[in-house]
Amino acid sequence: MTDTSGTEKTTIIRWILENYFREISVFVNCWKHRTTYEVLKEILLSLQAPVHGREPTGELIKELEKTVKKKKIIVCLDELDRLKDFDRLILISTFYHALMKLATRIKNSLALVEVEFPAYRADELNDIIDD
Repeated sequence: MTDTSGTEKTTIIRWILENYFREISVFVNCWKHRTTYEVLKEILLSLQAPVHGREPTGELIKELEKTVKKKKIIVCLDELDRLKDFDRLILISTFYHALMKLATRIKNSLALVEVEFPAYRADELNDIIDD
């Protein structure tokens, strides 16, 4: 979405998630939850996963991994550029240059590293099927 302030991006996204993806979506306000730990905790609590508030970040990541293996989820990190740390933030897209479309202020603050996974060759697909 556009980088312009005051265009009701947050309102629109929240409405879409609430009305069309309520069971599989999580909205996290990064003004309020400003660390990786807080974001992970908020995601898990929104998905009714057990969180006690004393777990290390690694445990929250493992719990989130277990959760997403059970069902697909949509996570909206509103005001992403307000996060204080990015030690374990991973963005995934099927579109090669998706990260390049992020607002400049976000790209600059994230110190992005883009990893490309090339398409499988036919012989690799055969090996996967055989396995």
